[in-house]
Amino acid sequence: MPAAVARARVCQRLMAIRQEQAERAGEEGQGSAKTGGDPADDTLIPLRLHPPRDCRVAAVVLYWHRWSDREAERQTNNAAKLSECDPELTAKVRAVLRGLETEGYQPWIRESWRSPIEQEHAYLTGRSEIRLGFHNVTGRNGEHRAFAVDVVERMDGARAKPRYAVTLARLASASDLQNGYLMGLMEWEQRALKRAVQTQVSRLANI
Repeated sequence: MPAAVARARVCQRLMAIRQEQAERAGEEGQGSAKTGGDPADDTLIPLRLHPPRDCRVAAVVLYWHRWSDREAERQTNNAAKLSECDPELTAKVRAVLRGLETEGYQPWIRESWRSPIEQEHAYLTGRSEIRLGFHNVTGRNGEHRAFAVDVVERMDGARAKPRYAVTLARLASASDLQNGYLMGLMEWEQRALKRAVQTQVSRLANI
């Protein structure tokens, strides 16, 4: 069933449940179904107080379809970004993404290949320290062959939590990838992050 059709059916079911509550409250004449005790007030009983089981199930289904849509978008985006990368890099990044997903993350590849204009913009805005780099590599026939990707914690682009940065660094190292997580950090911050990565590796080795 298409997600849009499922959402429409869920919304119809929610509206029907809400209408049934309103009619039941009107028949019973309970003042709790009104606001201010005014008989002319048609305010419905808040659905959130004691939602029937059907309503809870419908809400879960609606949430699942929304999550499913976003997950499909994430997978499509990551596949498209990886298609612009060198094949060897693609295989290694896929391993990193699987590792992140196993640990509960929803990694999103924000960028892979960049044009020279996009690279210049990244440099000027502080997202890159160089004007030409691994993001800009092309093949013999001009095909996109990026040797670098930017992987963020979630598709909404929110600032990554420290634990995610440490986990990403560990998984990248395990796949023999260089990680840009140290870029822009002060020397003491780099030392602290390296220690955190090593601590995580040691803890996992003892499980």
